[in-house]
Amino acid sequence: MSSLRTHRDYVKKLAYATDKDIFASGGLDRRIYIWDVCTLKCLTTNNNTVSTAICDGHKDSIYSLSVTPDGSLLVSGGTENFIRMWDPRACTKTGKLKGHTENVKALVLSPDGTQLLSGSTDGTVKLWSMGQQRCIATYRNHTQGVWTIAVKEGWNKFYSGGREATLFESDLKTCESSLLLKETGSILDVVVDNDNNSLWIGTTKTSVNKWELPSVKSTHTTTDKPLISTPAATIKGGDGLKSAIVLSDKQHVICTDSSGNGFLYNVLGAKLVKELGKIDVKEEVNARNKQEFIPNWFSADVKTGMLTICLDENDCYSAWVCVKDDLDGNNDNKINYGGLIIQALLQNWICTGAPNDPSEQECRALYSKQCALPPHTPFA
Repeated sequence: MSSLRTHRDYVKKLAYATDKDIFASGGLDRRIYIWDVCTLKCLTTNNNTVSTAICDGHKDSIYSLSVTPDGSLLVSGGTENFIRMWDPRACTKTGKLKGHTENVKALVLSPDGTQLLSGSTDGTVKLWSMGQQRCIATYRNHTQGVWTIAVKEGWNKFYSGGREATLFESDLKTCESSLLLKETGSILDVVVDNDNNSLWIGTTKTSVNKWELPSVKSTHTTTDKPLISTPAATIKGGDGLKSAIVLSDKQHVICTDSSGNGFLYNVLGAKLVKELGKIDVKEEVNARNKQEFIPNWFSADVKTGMLTICLDENDCYSAWVCVKDDLDGNNDNKINYGGLIIQALLQNWICTGAPNDPSEQECRALYSKQCALPPHTPFA
């Protein structure tokens, strides 16, 4: 396994050209990279240097990508509110499709590249003719943003969902739509299982649901109750962390998950200290905060559903703390929290050397157990 570190910010979308074994990646750094799968298969942890082609020209973040199976046409969308067309073989722009008024978050090209479906946070889904480079139909089923589109095999029906947690089934020939189902959370992604006539749906909740499609044609309209009321199967997931607050001692973080449970983490030890159960976050933070000032030396991020500690090169060495004040000892030396963490992270890779000053040796010994990270602690 190898990490590709070409992008400078979050990657939001991948698009795979099945016949050519290439894929495109795009994200918040406003760049699209074209990757050769055959080249990537040869990468190892020791040899992970790879060259890639760049489609450059976006002036804002990229949230959606789609490519034809033969890799001859690539489309991208984002907060520019329009769709860019590319020839990925030459990495050149070939046109723009204008019509959406907000972020374009979903794109699906037909297998032959003649049509395109696009979904936007403006609540519409548009069908485009790629040959004429114009919109030929607009579906206004959603009252809030459309985040995902999935097309049934044969390019005759598609499914759209998003923020409002409803999924609509629409006919590409008649332009008729039906309210198919309502999820428990905003819909992030939909996968069509053509073999089993069903859908797999991921939402902002922690579970993935399987919904069996009706075998008969729906007579419902967009204003009726959903055609399907309950999922056929559910893959349950654990509750992800939703918020993180750094306490005044700059050693501990209080997190809450999607069920409202609280957790106390120790940053220096990279470990869970206590499960707090159902809590009022403000009350818990106020009860644990002390009248002390320690500079911010890290930030806490829970975007992945787990607690991630981020060190910035400008701030990570800011927190100098007197050992006597921190551990109630007799040592007057100061210790740096950021330095302790970096030393603990790299202890298996480099020899940091022992300090010559006896008092500093004593100081490190006091913190050796407190700042001993588990062997599995990942960092990047």
